[in-house]
Amino acid sequence: MNALGHLYLLLGRYDGAREMLMAASAGQSKLGFSKEAETAQLRTIFNMGLLSREEGKFAEAEEFLGRALDAEMRLYGMEAYSTLRCRLEVAVLKIRRSTPGVAEEELKVGIKELESALEV
Repeated sequence: MNALGHLYLLLGRYDGAREMLMAASAGQSKLGFSKEAETAQLRTIFNMGLLSREEGKFAEAEEFLGRALDAEMRLYGMEAYSTLRCRLEVAVLKIRRSTPGVAEEELKVGIKELESALEV
């Protein structure tokens, strides 16, 4: 459900994306997944943040992406790919909210860290 929700998001089918992501979250809860300690749940929270951002629901996006970023840093550390990607998406959110000064600097730092982490 989460992957399908993300696909709908990429296709711009936001209503379908929200429906699939909500179903994924409900299913994960029924299976006993903790809110932010399971990879599947984190992906759903992250995708809900992306969806909310694309819909222009910036406060909601900030909540979801903030929760995802906090959990990513706690569980996987600052240099994990998933943490870096989350940081970049938070920076994109800040730019979309028209707070470019700090956001652009965060984006530059995030890109450098991501490039460094991906060096082979």
